[in-house]
Amino acid sequence: MNLFENIIRVDGVQRKKNLFIFFRDSPSNLSIRAGSSIRNSGGTVVNVKTIHQNPRYQSSTIDYDITILELSTPLTLATNIGEVDLPPKTGASNPADGTSVYCTGWGTTSEGGVSANQLQGVEVNAVSNAKCNEAYSGDITDRMMCAGVTGGGKDACQGDSGGPLVTTADKVLVGIVSWGYGCARPAYPGVYSSVAGLRDYIVEITGL
Repeated sequence: MNLFENIIRVDGVQRKKNLFIFFRDSPSNLSIRAGSSIRNSGGTVVNVKTIHQNPRYQSSTIDYDITILELSTPLTLATNIGEVDLPPKTGASNPADGTSVYCTGWGTTSEGGVSANQLQGVEVNAVSNAKCNEAYSGDITDRMMCAGVTGGGKDACQGDSGGPLVTTADKVLVGIVSWGYGCARPAYPGVYSSVAGLRDYIVEITGL
């Protein structure tokens, strides 16, 4: 499974925690790779110390879909390893409908296709939850957000779970790849965990 780490700062450079989509496993079985755009090669590999899974996660609805991984040792920031900015602790909301956002990952480049070896990225537009709920029959909650393009053709896909969705303009983490119907289908935007909607859990675990 491909998981994309999003590094956030806790207590200066002494602690790092990473935001991921839901993952159920033992910490001893998990490690992260930072500083490489190549799948399973290069960069720095660090073991996971603790898995902080949101206890409110609902597998039937994929609601509250966030887990925070605490690393066993801190990462050293470098030109190829950096932190991502988060929305404000309070008062944050999903990007406005039509806002340009950017998603990256090593998932398949087409529905049912083959996973990429080189990190891929795609620019799409935020879709309001009201519009997205028209496509998904009311299944989009306040802990979710959507993004896509008119007519389809651009989207996250299988294997991108946990990947970041950042605003194109200022690179703030606003979403985490979660679910959707297929990949890049015209009528169905991609569905992401809303960082704004889950901000209280991030604060609870990290203090940030």
